[in-house]
Amino acid sequence: MKARRFRRATPGLVLSVMAMLATVPAAAGATDETTSTAETLKQELSILDALDSYVFEARQAESTAARTAGYLQAAMARLEKATSELAVATGEFEASRKRLADTIRIGRLTADYGVFESVFIPDRNLESTRRKMLVRKMAARQADDLAIMTAAHQKAVAMEFVAGMERAQAWVLARVSQDALAKLQADTEARRSLLNRIESDIKMYRRRAAELSDAEMSMVRIIQARLSDRNVPVNFDAHKGSMPLPIADGVVKVPFGDVVHPRFKTVTPHPGWTITHDSRGPRNVRNIAFGRVVWTGRMRGFGTTVVVDHASGWYSVYAGLSTLKVSDGEVVRQGQVLAQVQAAPGDLEVTMYFELRKGSVAIDPADYVSQPDPPGGKP
Repeated sequence: MKARRFRRATPGLVLSVMAMLATVPAAAGATDETTSTAETLKQELSILDALDSYVFEARQAESTAARTAGYLQAAMARLEKATSELAVATGEFEASRKRLADTIRIGRLTADYGVFESVFIPDRNLESTRRKMLVRKMAARQADDLAIMTAAHQKAVAMEFVAGMERAQAWVLARVSQDALAKLQADTEARRSLLNRIESDIKMYRRRAAELSDAEMSMVRIIQARLSDRNVPVNFDAHKGSMPLPIADGVVKVPFGDVVHPRFKTVTPHPGWTITHDSRGPRNVRNIAFGRVVWTGRMRGFGTTVVVDHASGWYSVYAGLSTLKVSDGEVVRQGQVLAQVQAAPGDLEVTMYFELRKGSVAIDPADYVSQPDPPGGKP
């Protein structure tokens, strides 16, 4: 078993990004930015809070844009339907009015001559009387038809008004969506810029490391206060190498252990795994062994997190999540979906952080969790 106690443990999703960035040279031109390190440190109360805020706000903006696009599509479909019904109703109204006009004209042509008609124009077969009665019936029927068509036309006009209001509202929301997309881009760029500055300035690098260390110690204290000291049937040693990877088909991008910054040569402890998947998500995050959920929520430096107590001092941490599927106190079995994770706005792959601990000691998950072979087979 590989076990190690870290004095300055600095895990979490933010640390994972830091460790990944530390394996490649800093972005070109990062030191030439007009914003100085001192000004950045003055503006940012906390680097961790700033990074978390950028991701949170960007995801909110992304969600707003998606919802607005769906509403706009539905509103335009309703508008198209109302406009089509209006055209039909208008055509029927015009046809009815024309029929009524023809009926009235025929009625005028067959108008009687008053009291003199029966004197001067004998109507032995009562044809004139029958004709006039027929015309009157036609006029009454067309008047009823006109009333029906008028009502239909008024209804269609009302529908067009409602659809127009929906279109106006959708237009406003479309503007909101545009603003949300602009904010998404701005927050994504700000996050990348801050990460680049951290990687290019040793003061900021050390400051974030200190914040992460504090966040890690706080996380351990919170969790240990909730752990059970009871023995349970879960025998970790009996499951070595067979526990499932939290993300199916995921890749351990940053393994357990220290990471050396290529430029500063500083050592950053990484007491867990940074796991990635070549997709934007969402991807299911699954529990590695039977246990009880003792924490769900946001942890500073870790993002949205789930902690599972496996008893006997063992627990696992799943961080950097996007959607929770379990709640505090819930008993979970091996392989059960705990949450989902998706790529942060602007990223091209899913990234999460995973830890396995026994008490305060971080354990290398490689001793217990099975890993898929790398592309091209085993090395």
